[in-house]
Amino acid sequence: MTRNEARSESGWKAFDMWATVVVPLLVVVLALGLWKSGYGAGTKSCCGAVSPAVAASPTAGVPAPIPSTSAPVAAPAAPAIDCATIVKGIAVGFAVNRADLTDEGKRALDQTITCLGAGKFEVAGHTDADGDSARNQRLSLARARAVVRYLTSRRVPASSLTAAGYGAMQPIADNSTPEGKAQNRRIVFTAKP
Repeated sequence: MTRNEARSESGWKAFDMWATVVVPLLVVVLALGLWKSGYGAGTKSCCGAVSPAVAASPTAGVPAPIPSTSAPVAAPAAPAIDCATIVKGIAVGFAVNRADLTDEGKRALDQTITCLGAGKFEVAGHTDADGDSARNQRLSLARARAVVRYLTSRRVPASSLTAAGYGAMQPIADNSTPEGKAQNRRIVFTAKP
């Protein structure tokens, strides 16, 4: 069957208009709607981030209403840390025999920021007893300085932090066991007048 046999000329004009104007316009409107809603509930964006509707979901598998675009979606808060824990010493991860903070170490420090907001603190680095005592002292000071640099990059005032390295001179556990050594590798924040 030819075009002329199937429909009249006015029918083909209407079909051509739908095919060339209306359908592409509907596709654009649909795409904009998906983009505005965060790529649809339950899906990921082009960059792998979960859409705000899924992130704010109160129950698994049931997306929450899409938040208003006028108010930003708050990031989940880091777990709170007891400020007294800081004085006792926190385990801050570093690369082996180096002063480079690990991602776990950065996360531990991020939890201390609210406790360090006011006042002055000494950031004391400690090591286990393995190795030369002079090297341990230098390493503990380098690690304390790395912590100060990281915290000041996170908007803790530099004037409120001083770095000190104590090497293996102040152990809190037995240096003859792996567990004790792990406890002795720490950063302690001491409040200063």
